[in-house]
Amino acid sequence: MKGFEFHPGRVLITGAGGFIGSRMWRVFAQRRGLTCRGMLHTEDNGGRALRRFSETVVADLLDEAALARACEGVDAIIHCAGPAPFFDEDDGVTVHRRMDEHLEGTRKLLAAAVAAGVRRFIHLSSVRAVGRPGLSEVDESWVAAPDSLFGQGKLSIEHMLLSTARQTGMAAVNLRLAPVYGLGCGGDIGWLINAVRAGWMPPLPETKGRHSIVHVSDVIDAVFTVLTDTRADGCTYIVAHSVSHSGAEIFDAVRAALGRKPARWRVSERWLHRAGRWGDGLQRLLRQPMPLNTELVNRLLEVECYSAARIRAELGWEARVGLATGLRDCIRTRG
Repeated sequence: MKGFEFHPGRVLITGAGGFIGSRMWRVFAQRRGLTCRGMLHTEDNGGRALRRFSETVVADLLDEAALARACEGVDAIIHCAGPAPFFDEDDGVTVHRRMDEHLEGTRKLLAAAVAAGVRRFIHLSSVRAVGRPGLSEVDESWVAAPDSLFGQGKLSIEHMLLSTARQTGMAAVNLRLAPVYGLGCGGDIGWLINAVRAGWMPPLPETKGRHSIVHVSDVIDAVFTVLTDTRADGCTYIVAHSVSHSGAEIFDAVRAALGRKPARWRVSERWLHRAGRWGDGLQRLLRQPMPLNTELVNRLLEVECYSAARIRAELGWEARVGLATGLRDCIRTRG
């Protein structure tokens, strides 16, 4: 990589109290020797992160003055802040409001970064920035329109960032993350771990559906790669493990990580869809979320495979944490 190296002085990490951001600081500051400034939404957000960062700043993405202070003296920004992929999916008003705020906040952050002379900006995007690929494994050339407000927002930010970079000369990189799991994760993996541990989740059926996922440690390594390698400038990369898994394989791996015996039977796909519809009905009747509904069933069974071949070929990055190891990390820390 000699000749393509970038050595940042101070790095600003937004969303420093979050699942990815808080871990990124620990690795970058303690193992990579970087000077990091953590940006938190409020002093209560992140808790322990406030004590971990050598520098912290409390700033709302909509507060231009606070953003200017956060960007002062910064060489690079890693934008981790933002809503989770499946936040409040049944509440259209909340979804629209939060995504609008995130878009506007990112626009203000970019303006502050340009004004402060920030040289590099890494945006943690999502594979949701494009439509679901069906039975095919797809790469960055896949341009199907995103099918969720979250994905539409992420795609808009990708375009905004690259446009700003072209106009100002600031280096920019978008990383489209597959679903991320690890210590303290939420999302589908965290939900499945809790469901299997509680004992009510039946063994998932084996289907053609394959899921791309990536461990948080690999995500942090990918961020460091594009942060320090100028060959990534202006690029959008998918970040995922090269091995995808069916819902049944992930279920079985969760059982193994929990020390449970292998399942001797499988629930049928038809029964699982029926259980999801029952959950939908109970949600409408009781006006509260059910542990299983149609949306969750579809996510457990869907096909969603993404190739990270481009970042491997161009920058040499490759995910190294396999499913069994990654799940042991999750289980060990959940008690």
